[in-house]
Amino acid sequence: MDGVDGLGVPTLVIGLTNKRTLIEPALMRPGRFEVQVEVPPPRTVAQRVSILKVHMGHMFRAGRVLVRDAPDGTAAALRLERTGHKDIPSYEELLDLLAIECDGMSGASLAGVTRAAASRALER
Repeated sequence: MDGVDGLGVPTLVIGLTNKRTLIEPALMRPGRFEVQVEVPPPRTVAQRVSILKVHMGHMFRAGRVLVRDAPDGTAAALRLERTGHKDIPSYEELLDLLAIECDGMSGASLAGVTRAAASRALER
């Protein structure tokens, strides 16, 4: 934390870790990182759905997710129209199914699932 006082402007320092036990005890002394916020992994389906929505929302709005309610005029909507698949889930159903299957995953892992899905789609 040396040098922060010399910056001449108000400065907020934020530290993140997934292994709190590995933090140097000197950093936790008074006057340093005084406020600590623990963010536990999502425990409910609704919590996981909200995280998935953050990371998949842009894909859905762009019509990049093949779901029953794909936005009109997108490639996904046109593909559905051509094939006539009615058994494909809606966006909300897809999120619920994913959230159920991802029980026990952290928010970072859920974000990774969406990135992996996007990468896989690009490969095809």
